[in-house]
Amino acid sequence: MGILSRLGDIIESSINEVFDVKENPEKTARHIVVDMKMEFNKAVWNYNRIKARADLAGKNYRDALKISQSLEKKAETALSQDNHELADMLLARKIRADKNVSAYRKMHEETSAQAELIWEQVEELKIKIDKAENRQAILSARSKMADINKNVSEITSGLDSLSDTEKSAEPESPASETDVSED
Repeated sequence: MGILSRLGDIIESSINEVFDVKENPEKTARHIVVDMKMEFNKAVWNYNRIKARADLAGKNYRDALKISQSLEKKAETALSQDNHELADMLLARKIRADKNVSAYRKMHEETSAQAELIWEQVEELKIKIDKAENRQAILSARSKMADINKNVSEITSGLDSLSDTEKSAEPESPASETDVSED
């Protein structure tokens, strides 16, 4: 498919590896997203460069076509005025202009096709970036939940040990029958 497609596949596989990383998957995912965005910016820059070339080739094609048509009209006018020598010269120039028309048309079609292909790959990369950002958000949420659960566990175990300490510190005094009967 192309360089961008291959790059996207490599980046996507790297994202999948993030889930296997034990150290800091959230940080790794963040770095991958940053790298993907840098590659996305490069891809957009390449698209704009190719698109500009396609636009220039299109302009050159239209200009060459106008010149060819103009030369043809001038040659017809020269023939209608029985100026065969001028008509022959104009037709010879028109033949050269037609070669330019053909070359610029081909160049325009090829660069436009390249630009379209690159744009499709840019769009695919954008989708992969969105997926990576979603995965990054999930990893971040999981990490925060793990931290919260850890803190809750620490607090809960602290409270449990506190209540155990309080129970052992309180003297047990049995209620006497005299205390109850004095009412």
